[in-house]
Amino acid sequence: MRKFTFFCFLSIAFSILLLSGCGDDPVLRLNKLLESDLTVILTDIDKDAVLDEPRFEIVEFNSFDEGKFRHLAEVHFYFLKDINVKIVRKYRYNRRHFRWELFHNVYERY
Repeated sequence: MRKFTFFCFLSIAFSILLLSGCGDDPVLRLNKLLESDLTVILTDIDKDAVLDEPRFEIVEFNSFDEGKFRHLAEVHFYFLKDINVKIVRKYRYNRRHFRWELFHNVYERY
């Protein structure tokens, strides 16, 4: 009886973990992360220096079948009014940890 209970518990726990990973939408998670990043970028900047509508653009999005990282995204953040500069960030989706990781962050003129 104890073995049966243990295996039932184990199979239920495994099913929950499996379903939580399958139902995950990396693109939705990326958009939430980008909105949060834009908010953080704008926190210490004077309101007069910020564009009327600061934004981000996903300029590249790649998916991979093999390897540690499933997706790669390059995102440009536009936020300053008088200076033609943008932040270029690259994110990768770690398939083992089910999360996006920032691995590149530079300012560029446009």
